[in-house]
Amino acid sequence: MSRQLEGVTIGLVKDLEDPEKLGRIKVKYTLLDGEPTSNWARIATPMASSTAGMFFQPEIDDEALVVFESGNMSRPYIIGFLWNGTNKPPEETMEKRTLKTISGHTMVFDDTEGEENITIIDKNENTIVMNKDGIEVSTDKTMTLKGKEVTVEATDQLTLKGNPIHMNP
Repeated sequence: MSRQLEGVTIGLVKDLEDPEKLGRIKVKYTLLDGEPTSNWARIATPMASSTAGMFFQPEIDDEALVVFESGNMSRPYIIGFLWNGTNKPPEETMEKRTLKTISGHTMVFDDTEGEENITIIDKNENTIVMNKDGIEVSTDKTMTLKGKEVTVEATDQLTLKGNPIHMNP
């Protein structure tokens, strides 16, 4: 008979290499005697279908909150991950919702009154900011717009700056 545990426990992520490529992980149970390692655990997510879903894989040593199907420890499920003294939230304010990857790609939804904006920044600091004043795309690298047909339209002034400006037929 399998070991039983009602309720939840904490685990540290120890293995991400699911042999069946189902997005499962293994965790080490830090609060249980002998600190055993789990079977492959499925991760609960807001969306999971054959045509849509959300997938964010944790990192090794992230702290996970684990439950067990009918209390059966051989059937673990990850219901979330926990901030702690080592892994702290990326923002200190409740007005900002942030999604940040391990390499530094970041999306920030800022609901600060009067300063509402959405900012996307990649690890190289290329930036897109959308706010009440419009949209700004910035980089200190080359920027290219490509398409079969590209239209630039301004209802007021259109300004082009550069030295030199090249226009090819």
